[in-house]
Order: sequence, then C-alpha cells, then structure tokens
Amino acid sequence: MAFAKALTAFTAKMNNDCSSEDKMVTFQFLETKMSELDTVHSAYNQAFFQSDLDKEVIPKELESDDAYKTQYLTAKIKVTLRKSAIPKDGLSMRVANITKTSKFPRLELLKFSSNIKE
Repeated sequence: MAFAKALTAFTAKMNNDCSSEDKMVTFQFLETKMSELDTVHSAYNQAFFQSDLDKEVIPKELESDDAYKTQYLTAKIKVTLRKSAIPKDGLSMRVANITKTSKFPRLELLKFSSNIKE
C-alpha cells in the first residue's frame, strides 16, 4: 500500500468513530509508509544530484517531497493532540469489572443402547 492510500485510510479512521487502538495502528502504518517513502526519496534525490540534469529541476523535485512530509506531520499532530486529550490516569475511561455468574441449563445426553430407532 502506498503512502497516499495509507494517508487516506488514516484520515478515514480519524473521522470515523472507531477505537483509539485502531487509530493508533493506522497511524503506525502511516509512519512505516512515510519512512519507506523517505528512504526511496533519499536514494532518488541522490541519483538526481549525481545526474546531469538542469539545476532548476532539482529544487522543484525537492518541493514535491515536502508535500508528503507536510501531510505526514499534519497527521502526526492530530495523533499527538488526540493522545494529550486522553487523561493520564485513565479513570474516565475505565469500566468497572463486573463478574456475572450465569446459569446455563444442564444438558443430559442419553446413552446409545445400540438400537437405531431410538
């Protein structure tokens, strides 16, 4: 999955009413894609500098890299703000553990007496 798809999935999860864990997993996936993209762009830019291209082409290409980084940093800020909104002690998020005993009906199986008609 490419960075753009991971970003779209992250944006959908953030706007959706799903658990914080799902949102964090999606963000971590986005982080992974950003690091992969960064690695590829570093190699790509290195090849650019070693090529005989016009000196005006290189800055334009580097500016296109900044768009992805800006989108990633915006997503990171959203996650950071969401994390800071969660209380540290977690008291407001805790649910009391209630042990509930349930009575199930007792099933009695008849023994097979080798009579097929039974």
